[in-house]
Amino acid sequence: MRKSSLVFVGLLAFGAASTASSECGLATLKGGYLYNDTGFVGEPSMPYAESGMTVYDGQGGIQNTYADNIDGSIRQQSGKYVVNADCTGTATYGDHSYNLFISPDGSMLTTIMKSGASKVTISGSETRVAK
Repeated sequence: MRKSSLVFVGLLAFGAASTASSECGLATLKGGYLYNDTGFVGEPSMPYAESGMTVYDGQGGIQNTYADNIDGSIRQQSGKYVVNADCTGTATYGDHSYNLFISPDGSMLTTIMKSGASKVTISGSETRVAK
């Protein structure tokens, strides 16, 4: 019995440590992330694609450099982000907001637009390439 009790206590301790280490905050997102977004825009709906690099400053600020399939020119924009303890969050650029779903170590995230221009659906993923 003692051996199984020790195993059980060890598993409980491991579970508690795993749960505690998965808590996220602003600093979870820090560095440069390459990304690709796809979706549909306009009426009638037209395919949309965008690629670029987002730099999260670890304190709630974003700098984004990107190009899309509409005209291909390289553009920049800045914004703000919030990260919740459960590793979800929101990024906002002007009137556009995205839901964020972040890996606990901050190495990658997925996004989906939740507000902004009407008739727009965009989602994608980002992978950290620089700290």
